[in-house]
Amino acid sequence: MQEIEHLAEDDLLRVLEQDAVLEELRQKLSETQVLESKVGIGEYNLKPLTTFEGVRGYEEVERYWVKDPFAFVVILFNEK
Repeated sequence: MQEIEHLAEDDLLRVLEQDAVLEELRQKLSETQVLESKVGIGEYNLKPLTTFEGVRGYEEVERYWVKDPFAFVVILFNEK
């Protein structure tokens, strides 16, 4: 009975080692595929992504950059 248990334990260890080797191989292949892959990116467009023309009925009093060129503040005025 001990001999069977020993064989079963050896088989289990062998399978676990093979699983570890396969997982390491999968990881390396995955990294290689990512590193060697090419991503299709179109030409960069230098135009602004968006514009702000103000709000109808309001007058723009002031505009300034908070974090140039990413964010600005616009102060609007309406008498109503």
